[in-house]
Amino acid sequence: MITFILLLGSFLVGCEIEHSDTNTTPISLPSEGKYKVLIFSDSNPTDEIKEFKYLLDEYHQVETVYFSKTEKHDSYAEMLNINSFPTIVVLDSKGPILSTSNTSQALDLLEKE
Repeated sequence: MITFILLLGSFLVGCEIEHSDTNTTPISLPSEGKYKVLIFSDSNPTDEIKEFKYLLDEYHQVETVYFSKTEKHDSYAEMLNINSFPTIVVLDSKGPILSTSNTSQALDLLEKE
């Protein structure tokens, strides 16, 4: 887990990833006091993920980035060592603070803040 956080942190602060012959743009961190949620999925969003995204958009005003199965998705997932889907990564201004497949766990974290 520590390796994951260090790897993701270095990636998010501006390192570019090379995957095959394609450069993947780094993911920007949110400003201080804000959150960004990354959702990785290997198929169409489930009803649970759709509801989760709706709650984020409507009540938490959190920027959400949804990655479906594409080459860009594969590059990020490989770099972040994400092996199960869907996976939710919550970022604050310093980097990742949660990586989970549990939407309730992610919502609980955001509601505490």
